[in-house]
Amino acid sequence: MISRNDDLKGSFPPLITPFKDGMVDYDTYARLVEFQIENGSHGILVNGTTSEPSTLTVEERNKLVDVAKKASKGRVPIVVASGSQSLAETIALTDHAARAGADALLIVTPYYIRPPQRSGTHRTLAAYHRAAGVSRRTDEGWPQ
Repeated sequence: MISRNDDLKGSFPPLITPFKDGMVDYDTYARLVEFQIENGSHGILVNGTTSEPSTLTVEERNKLVDVAKKASKGRVPIVVASGSQSLAETIALTDHAARAGADALLIVTPYYIRPPQRSGTHRTLAAYHRAAGVSRRTDEGWPQ
């Protein structure tokens, strides 16, 4: 995992999820990772909202992480969006991302079913990080 914010600067495009014949096209996804690296991206965001992760299974999302890590060959950081509205699903996705060697995690607070207050949000995020065994840093929001 990246320990300094300095490593998360620059362009981290959120890749789309390509499909072929109704199935995730992992070969094309690997080529998208390679294309972004060859054209100067500083890192890759896997399973961001542009990839429509809520329409994918946990297994599909996890395989996209594996494909991105393999295709990047360690040349750029891989950031994995591992949040969902289900605590169990978020923990499963976060655990896989950490074991797969994600350089950073992007975890959305539960949407639609939000913890009631700020302290509830922090407890929820802490539960994700404890389950995955990774250190955490909670941002209050992206700089504008």
